[in-house]
Amino acid sequence: MIGIAAPEPVLSTHRILLVDDHVAIREGLSLMLSAAFPGSRFGAAANAAQALQQVASEHWDLAILDLNLPGRSGLELIRELKDAAPQMGVLVYTVHPGEQFGLRALRAGADGYVTKDQPACDVIEAIRRIRDGRRYIGPALADSLAAFLASGAAASSPDLLSDRELQILQALASGQTPTSIAASLHLSIKTVSTYRSRILEKLQLHSTADIVRYAIQHQLVD
Repeated sequence: MIGIAAPEPVLSTHRILLVDDHVAIREGLSLMLSAAFPGSRFGAAANAAQALQQVASEHWDLAILDLNLPGRSGLELIRELKDAAPQMGVLVYTVHPGEQFGLRALRAGADGYVTKDQPACDVIEAIRRIRDGRRYIGPALADSLAAFLASGAAASSPDLLSDRELQILQALASGQTPTSIAASLHLSIKTVSTYRSRILEKLQLHSTADIVRYAIQHQLVD
């Protein structure tokens, strides 16, 4: 008798919160995941405040979030989401390469890390692993992290920066002034200037122009 292969099992229903300030990304993810998770419910948030409001008002099995969000660092949001809903999985879905943000995101509490240039099957696999209580670190991220840690570039690595310092570096590199950064992060201008000085010292840079070049070189800004 010729055996007939069993069909690929359909993933179970999920409640998935999509956190990205681009509507097209959220709509694309919901369409893609609806096919793999029939009957699942999707929520949408364009920024950290909306995401936290959604988590406070409803139960979600998984949050898929970008690291670039208006008004607040995605790394900071990961911690806040885990504090608000410890059992909820968090999958980072971002343009930033894993060697720059992957380890930092996992330390913040993320359960997986996928870059937006990876195929859809990697997103599905990441969700499957997180659903099973495991973390997802794809081959590309594992290889890049291993190469990064083994390289001699650690002396000027972005990993030397705290999350707040990295957030301010990205803001400066995006053209924001210390005044606007202070207002958006609810800090004093003096505090922002102190962070800028620490960034320059840790990365062995000399000016804001150096910060911009460094951020572009290390793919820390879009």
